[in-house]
Amino acid sequence: MGGASTTALPGTPLTRQQANLLAGVLYRNYQQGTTVRESTIVDNDNADAPAIREGFSGGGVGIAGGRDNVIADNRITGNDGVGVLIVSHQGYRAAKNTVTGNRIEGHDVDVVSVVRSAGCFSGNSIGTSIPDDIQRVVPCSGRATVAPSRRPYTTPKAPPDVDYTKIPLPPKQPSMPRAAG
Repeated sequence: MGGASTTALPGTPLTRQQANLLAGVLYRNYQQGTTVRESTIVDNDNADAPAIREGFSGGGVGIAGGRDNVIADNRITGNDGVGVLIVSHQGYRAAKNTVTGNRIEGHDVDVVSVVRSAGCFSGNSIGTSIPDDIQRVVPCSGRATVAPSRRPYTTPKAPPDVDYTKIPLPPKQPSMPRAAG
């Protein structure tokens, strides 16, 4: 499957989606109010997809400068980079994002939030995070019970770019009968 990322319109829920791209779901630059719920976001490391120059290759869900988004009840696993990444981007500060009830596992780092006000994390099944123990550092209810760690996060290098004009069209999509093709 080709393509660089799945991007939803603000306020549009992505429900029961499956992705296998270079990156799963990527929101950028003051995007707000989107919900990703009950989705399967797995193995997004397709080297045949065009590179994402901003460095979110091989990731599950990325919020770069977005706010008021909800990532809930998803299975996010097996992506080469990070499962869920929340960062500020190009002058837009990530804020008030909620990450709850997800199963996030099998990544270099499962969850990264480099801006303390970027959002909250509760009820997720995760192995590794930056900061360490993120659900106790920025919980969705109550006060933080752990101080944030100072472990740095280094963005993985994107694979070589692919000429998007040479990527074959996907097969017919039965759930999208009016799709161009």
